[in-house]
Amino acid sequence: MPQTTRKNNNPEAMECYAFSDYLRWNHIFFFHIQNENKLLSKLGQAKYAILGDMKKMGVLDGIPDYYIMVHTPKGLKILWLEMKSRTGKLTEAQKERLYELEFKPIVYTAVAYCCDMAIDIVEILIKTGEL
Repeated sequence: MPQTTRKNNNPEAMECYAFSDYLRWNHIFFFHIQNENKLLSKLGQAKYAILGDMKKMGVLDGIPDYYIMVHTPKGLKILWLEMKSRTGKLTEAQKERLYELEFKPIVYTAVAYCCDMAIDIVEILIKTGEL
């Protein structure tokens, strides 16, 4: 797996970088969903108007970090994966969203507390078609 050098002191971000590298290296279709609060954190009071508009357009709190499509022995599966640092905790919105997504056909949800755990989850899903 390629090692990329990145300057970031955020442990969760470093795990996300490594996991994204793994997915790219293995040609697995995915996208990472950037938390809207992080994107808008430097806008001051203006961010509240923008957040209101984003919510009207369908932005939801608690959406997992990764949407991953994998081909398995049992067909196409979708994995919504929330990446946390080793000491991270799910917010109430994240718990609710993972619960809602869990009951959709062909959809699996998971929480990983490091890159290695996330890779293990994806590889189990690819090999067995189940989690």
